[in-house]
Amino acid sequence: MLPKADLFPDPNLPIIETLNDHANSDTPRDYSLLVDGPWGTGKTYLIKKFIEGRGAKEEDRPLYISLYGIKDVEELDSEILTSLYPRLNGKGARLASFVGRTLLKNVRIDLDDFKKGLTAGGGGIEIGGLKLIETSPKGRIIIFDDLERCAIPPGVLLGHIHQLIDDGKNRVILVANETEIAQDDSAALSEYKKAKEKTVGFSLTVQSDFNGAFSAFVSEMSDPTYRLFLDDAKLRIAELPVHTSKINLRVLKRAITAFEILFSSIDKNLKKKEYWLGIRDIFVHVYMAFILTREDHVSIEVLNKEALQEERRYTYFSSRRREPTIATPLSDAMRQVCERYTFDFLKASAISFPVLHDLVCHNHVNAEALNADLSKHSSFKPPISWPAWRRLYTYWDLAPDEFVSALDSFKEDFSKRVYVSIDDILHSFSVYLQMRERMQEGFPLDGEMSQFTSYVDDVIRSNPELLNCSIDSSYNNENCSSSMLGYQSEERGQFSTEFAHAKEMLFSKIRNGKVSRIAKNAEDFFDKTKNNPDLFDELLVSNASRKAPYAKIPILAEIDYKLFSRHLVDLHPLIRKRFLATLFNRHDLTRNSNDEKMQKEKVWLYSVRTEMIDLFEKESIQILKDSYIQAVKHWIDPCLPQIE
Repeated sequence: MLPKADLFPDPNLPIIETLNDHANSDTPRDYSLLVDGPWGTGKTYLIKKFIEGRGAKEEDRPLYISLYGIKDVEELDSEILTSLYPRLNGKGARLASFVGRTLLKNVRIDLDDFKKGLTAGGGGIEIGGLKLIETSPKGRIIIFDDLERCAIPPGVLLGHIHQLIDDGKNRVILVANETEIAQDDSAALSEYKKAKEKTVGFSLTVQSDFNGAFSAFVSEMSDPTYRLFLDDAKLRIAELPVHTSKINLRVLKRAITAFEILFSSIDKNLKKKEYWLGIRDIFVHVYMAFILTREDHVSIEVLNKEALQEERRYTYFSSRRREPTIATPLSDAMRQVCERYTFDFLKASAISFPVLHDLVCHNHVNAEALNADLSKHSSFKPPISWPAWRRLYTYWDLAPDEFVSALDSFKEDFSKRVYVSIDDILHSFSVYLQMRERMQEGFPLDGEMSQFTSYVDDVIRSNPELLNCSIDSSYNNENCSSSMLGYQSEERGQFSTEFAHAKEMLFSKIRNGKVSRIAKNAEDFFDKTKNNPDLFDELLVSNASRKAPYAKIPILAEIDYKLFSRHLVDLHPLIRKRFLATLFNRHDLTRNSNDEKMQKEKVWLYSVRTEMIDLFEKESIQILKDSYIQAVKHWIDPCLPQIE
């Protein structure tokens, strides 16, 4: 379910109200406020919002000082003064020779003489036409950001800042991630806590404001089309904080900023609004990668290694969710990822892993590779070519009239057996179950799954090409999905069991159909090849120059082994040897294989061996009998490791 727009009211409005009350009060206040929150919650964004609301008058303008990297109190005093007189740090013509944060040190202003001059009525000091009339703020709002990143010992820092609030006229606001203050120095932490009791009156904890931050981030993007796209994709992007109950705004901003590079690299024909749904899925893909690498600290090397292992059931960004067999255990990092996030957020989008890697790690996009990926993906085909199931796949994005139209088309397509590929059939089953979950009328489903069974029977009867597809021994489609979309009803939802039964039924019918067709063709195969060892070899054994049509089809197992054995026994020994050599070449490479299809033919081959030996035992000439039996064992026994 998509989040509603009112799901993200600004949780920090009470904090801004408290800051304004603190700033506007006429009552002396000899304490500061501490705005606290972990990395990425949007503390700086909140302070910026507070500053913007203070008005344009100079006396109302808060003084903002970042403590990041400040090494001593002298440097801090310099920062305070340049904040009080911002033109000191400007690049105007009158101050061209005084640029830089260490300006006061460079021109060697003696602040004690400055104070004496003020006391004597001298009116201050003039630098480059700018008159300095006070050395420290009076009655001002002063904001100190990045408290935890200051090199001054935190206890000393708060003691120095306390001088600004001692008379209660200034309003000081501290901004910090308090958990990182002196975290490795217990003595410094103890001094900080003592100083905090004297300097900090109240601590205010910031929570992430998705709506406000998202709008602010979007407004900073230079591409107007990209801004429109982000506004359109907002609710889908917001599903992540709904899912995790938290959001790191700094990671969100980095993802939005980086994705503008990818968006600008998309071919204009693939950037049309009709394809924004696919681009939106790519954004979630990229955003998820930023979260995993920046917030969850999963290295890109781990993602790259584990993402590309096709045997995994729950693989990072997997385009096809497979059966539960996992050949290699997940790393602890990836196991935690799979436990924390649902498949909706980990499934693949249209871009390949190398494109994702370049963007997330190097802030770079190979436009040619990107557009090659998009052009091959079904999400970037004209919507008119999408089957009805594909439109219903994301039915929540459809307007009411579009939904009704797609639903009617799907019902008609289903009744007319329009979907004939494995992928389309399984998606139609999945969508059928999803629709039935929401509206049982018009989507009947009995205990025997007769709707799906009759569908498959009809398709196989009218479209036998379905039997040409490749199915592995675990009932998985070995062909790549044409849609690259996971089946919605698989492993989740009310009808996951029904979908599993429908999938098993489909693959079983395909397998049974293959066997029936092979049996029908086996008689014709034997008639054509029984006296032609060259054709026998050509149809059964692939080599560098040809691909044998029956190389992986156990057609021999459908031939009567007694009939085949008697025929070989009756052949001239040299011709017989060529047939036996073909059997050896066909099975030698798979002698230790557990492939179910070829195991069936190995059983048949063992029966042929036994029958031929029995027939040769009747040979009256001992030397010929021994020679013939030895030839059979020479060619067939190496293919049958179970023979002791």
